[in-house]
Amino acid sequence: MEIPSVEMSRRNLGKVLAFGAVAAATSPLLAACGPSTSGGSSSSGSSRKTLRVGATGGGSSETLNPNSALSETDVARTAQIFEGLTTFDPTGKVVNRLAESVTADASGKVWTVRLKDATFHSGAKLTAADVLYSFTYMLNPKSKADGAGPLADVDLKNCKKLDDKTVSIALHRPNFLFPTLLGERSVVIVPTGTTTFDKPVGTGPFKLVSFRPGDRAKFASFEQYHGGAPAIGELEIISIDDPKARMNALSSGVVDAIAEVAPQLIATATGSGVKLLQAASGSFSTQYMDMTKGPFTDKRVRQAMRLLADRKQMISNALFGAGDLGNDLSSTFDPDYASGLAQRTYDPDQAKSLLKAAGADGLTVTLHTSDAGLAMLESSTLYAAQAKAAGVTVNLHKWSTSDYWTRAWMQQPFACSHWGGRPLISHLQLSVLPGASYNETQWNNPTFNGLVADAMASSDAGARHDKLVAAQTMLYDEGGYIVWGFAKNVDATVSGLSGITPSAIRSLGNYDFRGARFA
Repeated sequence: MEIPSVEMSRRNLGKVLAFGAVAAATSPLLAACGPSTSGGSSSSGSSRKTLRVGATGGGSSETLNPNSALSETDVARTAQIFEGLTTFDPTGKVVNRLAESVTADASGKVWTVRLKDATFHSGAKLTAADVLYSFTYMLNPKSKADGAGPLADVDLKNCKKLDDKTVSIALHRPNFLFPTLLGERSVVIVPTGTTTFDKPVGTGPFKLVSFRPGDRAKFASFEQYHGGAPAIGELEIISIDDPKARMNALSSGVVDAIAEVAPQLIATATGSGVKLLQAASGSFSTQYMDMTKGPFTDKRVRQAMRLLADRKQMISNALFGAGDLGNDLSSTFDPDYASGLAQRTYDPDQAKSLLKAAGADGLTVTLHTSDAGLAMLESSTLYAAQAKAAGVTVNLHKWSTSDYWTRAWMQQPFACSHWGGRPLISHLQLSVLPGASYNETQWNNPTFNGLVADAMASSDAGARHDKLVAAQTMLYDEGGYIVWGFAKNVDATVSGLSGITPSAIRSLGNYDFRGARFA
């Protein structure tokens, strides 16, 4: 199995544009939208300028730990510091990052990884020992690392260093999709001996200078970066929770780029002298049901709740048309997505019938929500109104952005979450398979697990596809997610900023600023 390098992927812009990533620039009407003179932005030469980025934060719970990053600013910060062996290109295809090559034996149980010549921010060289240490750290239950889920198949006892730049990774079972799992953002390589992340050291394109949770982080370009030093000399990632405040910060020159332009602000943005970056994406906000808690233990109730989502209205009103219909499954861009399943539609009469059969007619539930993710609050408000047609009362409990992920998420039986785009197997491993870090619905089905395991063990793409479609069909019929739509990744930058390729994975090119530069 041959995987292209991330550098090759970044040059392949034609395919990205064909996929649907579009950079739409408007005329630069406001001089204030250009880089300000603060922070070194006025100096000549793009390599000495400061790029300032605004994104939704997480308050005092913000972290530099890539194994527990939840808010958008968490994800953006850790993406600058840390890297994995593989990653995803703007279309969602797996590509090498720290790996020079990733190859499997005939069984799919032993993978050989040859490392690039990379350097940590400390000046130490990346070695095979660092890879083995990182895997050991993530798989230690005491670490509580999100990376443990994607690495669940790794057989640590039989992994070994072949030489300083080569490592043999043994698996408990065949898995021909293993390189995709290595690309999950929490599966990062750290220096041997790392136990804390207060002063994080990685191999990423920027190294940390300072960090104030709930406010901002400052970075300096890493001159020894293995892919070549970034053109931008300094980077600031600033927490700006309110979407209007983010847009105002961009328009007034306080920041140079913002993640997640609110759908209702897109039309305004196109007339304000900024540049929009847009990509069809796998990003979605969802309402989810804990299948171990009443009334959601009954499959008929879960089916009814899904039928109460008027998906077209949600796309129109919550996303202002900037999205695509969802069908209660993730990863529409993945070649193994179950595209043949009937599109679920709004049907309050059928929902009412199902609820009556389940003894739950006249149901009253509380939906925990927040504006901590794009369109989470707006779609929840719409859902509560749509449910009334079936005699269902949905009371909304609205949480602040700073409290939601620590006090409500995965603690309440009916709540919301926001997922960035991921290949199918990555999403399944994180959300519904054994050991999943984010099993929000508490899904646990041995038949499903067996189908996915058989799919991963198959070297035949056709057979693998059929099994993954069968597994997704089970989620479609019995699962606890209401995936009503996929939001386009819409971000905005000042007109003079270039080099950020829109991505299906996440905002601002999956927070990839290596090629960013000012004109």
